Amino acid sequence: GPLDTLYGWSSDGRWLLIETSRDVNAEVYAIAPDGSQWVNLTRNPAQDQWPSWSPDGSQIAFVSDRGGDGGRYVNQIYLLKVATGQVKSLTDERYGATAPAWSPDGKQIAFSRVRDDAYGYMDVWVMGADGSHARQLTDRQAWAFPGPWSPDGRQLIITPIFGSQAQKYEAAHWPLALPTTAPPFA
Repeated sequence: GPLDTLYGWSSDGRWLLIETSRDVNAEVYAIAPDGSQWVNLTRNPAQDQWPSWSPDGSQIAFVSDRGGDGGRYVNQIYLLKVATGQVKSLTDERYGATAPAWSPDGKQIAFSRVRDDAYGYMDVWVMGADGSHARQLTDRQAWAFPGPWSPDGRQLIITPIFGSQAQKYEAAHWPLALPTTAPPFA
């Protein structure tokens, strides 16, 4: 059967956001909490995954390999306007981007960016909700993922996974204070 992964509630509590393979490929759906309604939000033959609802519920950041640059499919972060279904690309990273996480005020999105190295390590970056002003937050020999933001938006939990395929993986969770000299986000 299909694999369903729950990603969270809408801001009004009327919908759950999930990633499901019920359509063969991964798609992003909103479903009623009682399961009575299933709405495919992404409707695309690409793999659409890792959705993250904006705090006000008007937009969903998600990961997709729908770009297909010259036959090269790498995950990028896209933004879906819930009311219109309009989709816009937020990243154009050579090796890909994943794991979008909205700031509490909805002005920033943290994400993981794949490095150009033999291990495919990832660093955590943050950008404006429109994809502008991307800046690197971590620089470690690890696969780093953004976790939850603090309620005031000044810290972000980072989950780095250390190791290699030949070693035992070790995960840690640590808060990262965000720079106060960040560019303003409208």
